[in-house]
Amino acid sequence: MCVRTRSAKLLAIQSEYQIMRQRREELPLFKKLPYTFDTEKILQDFELLEDTTVDGKSVFFDDLTIKGGYGDVVGSKAPTLERAFSIGQYTEYIAGMTKGHYKQVGVTEFNKDSVDIDYAKKIGSRPDERHYNKLKPQLSGTYLESVLNTFIAEKSRCRIAIMHPGGSIKPHIDYNTDYAVRYHIPLKTNSECGFKNTDKQGNSKECFMDIGECWFLNQGFKHSAWNNGDTERWHLIVSCLTQEDLHV
Repeated sequence: MCVRTRSAKLLAIQSEYQIMRQRREELPLFKKLPYTFDTEKILQDFELLEDTTVDGKSVFFDDLTIKGGYGDVVGSKAPTLERAFSIGQYTEYIAGMTKGHYKQVGVTEFNKDSVDIDYAKKIGSRPDERHYNKLKPQLSGTYLESVLNTFIAEKSRCRIAIMHPGGSIKPHIDYNTDYAVRYHIPLKTNSECGFKNTDKQGNSKECFMDIGECWFLNQGFKHSAWNNGDTERWHLIVSCLTQEDLHV
């Protein structure tokens, strides 16, 4: 009897884990979550990041930690995340972003305490953005911190991405959803902004995300984005390690 009970509990745990680590084929292209946020308060907190500096140099549009990041941990054979995912302070997104039309500001930063150093050095050619999970100190106690705490799952890399008018991101795949999932919260947008996502069977769907809403984007499939309007598009992008929030 005890053995059966224990087995049932184990099966329940395994089933729950599988739900929280579903792969891209098991999840929709887009999904709107039942979360809404005060974007004005988020934008006010964003201004606190203007004082971000490294060695006395402003890195307001830092995207990811330039110094003291993954590359410093694993050594010169591995690029830093900043080099792997972007080029320079005003970034050309590696998937085909139009140069100068897209820039990112990290809300979280590199957390060396979360890294298995020996393992990181072993796989050093592939930086792991899950280690960028430490809230920047300027944001402690802010409304933006409470926004991140709304999500049930453990957070990893979070950032604010700014796309200029006329900007676009070409179709690309980031990583499968059992690695992490991404949620978009539009802070500023216009009616000419959008996303397109296409699954392995060629089924496509376009999505417009309105201000203050929260959307899951299945980044495991080939997706693209654009801003054909006359104003900037600002999104808070929250990455989570598991998928509890998809089932709220």
